[in-house]
Amino acid sequence: MFLVQLKTSITYALRQVFGATYPVDDFQNLPITIEFPYQEQQYPGVWVGWEPIGPISKAGIDNEVYGPPAATTQDNPNVFFLYRFSGYSLYTIGALTSMQRDRLHDELVRVFLMSGTPQVVGFRQYIEDNPYINMNMDFDTVSVRGMAENPGTPWGTNDFIYEVTLAIETVGEFVSDQFLTTLVPLAEITSTGDALAFESSTQTLPTPIIGVDFPIGA
Repeated sequence: MFLVQLKTSITYALRQVFGATYPVDDFQNLPITIEFPYQEQQYPGVWVGWEPIGPISKAGIDNEVYGPPAATTQDNPNVFFLYRFSGYSLYTIGALTSMQRDRLHDELVRVFLMSGTPQVVGFRQYIEDNPYINMNMDFDTVSVRGMAENPGTPWGTNDFIYEVTLAIETVGEFVSDQFLTTLVPLAEITSTGDALAFESSTQTLPTPIIGVDFPIGA
């Protein structure tokens, strides 16, 4: 539910940076995937993951969000809740040489930490514009983990795979129904006194957008 949206967003944010117009030719159309890269043509590339910190919890007290009545219960509004989460967005670089890994490491650090260039602005804007999850990434700090050289490849050769993981602390919020099956567009939530409510009581209930607005691909 929210994890699918989260990983899709942090993956596509980086994909749109390393596209056909990226200024470094060697990293144009860079393979960036949620699934483990098991083919040689996916190297060098980036494997995107998520490491949770602590629980997923309801935010605050009496944080119900009231939506329009369901068709089967016209007299009672649907109840939604605001949830908070935290963790690390993980970007694991895989390459076939130490130089490839180190160069790609430097490019990702530049994208994550620097500001003002079109590539960096686009990455941050994609994260911030997610309509279903309000995310805040710590763009002041990038943790470097697991720099390693491992013999053997997924395609069965004895070559080395050179890896390193960059981790960015990420916190966020989302609104879901009481059964945790549907995400609510954040733009349709407004504050009314001590409670939250949909801006329009006549709108239809939202449906998940998995594979549409933020599609997942290899």
